[in-house]
Amino acid sequence: MKYDEDELSDKERKSIRHIGWKSGIYFGVFMYLTSYTWIDSPLSYFDYLLSGKALFTLVFTGSFFGISTAVVNYFNRRKGKEECE
Repeated sequence: MKYDEDELSDKERKSIRHIGWKSGIYFGVFMYLTSYTWIDSPLSYFDYLLSGKALFTLVFTGSFFGISTAVVNYFNRRKGKEECE
C-alpha cells in the first residue's frame, strides 16, 4: 500500500508508527505463554511463567520484534516516499 504521509491525519500517522510496538507486544506475550508445555504439568507451567527467566524472555522477545517491525515500517515508508517523488 503506497501513501503520502502529508495526506494522512495525525491519528493515522500515530497508528502506523506504533504498529510495530503493538505487534511486538502481542508476539512477546504469545511467546511467553507458549514457551513452556502446559500438558506436562500445569503447576510447573505457572511456576515457569512467574520465573525471572520467562519474564526476561517476554521483555526481550517483545522488544526485539517490536523494534525490528518498526524499522521495517520506517524503511517501507521511506521507499514509498521516494517512489512518489
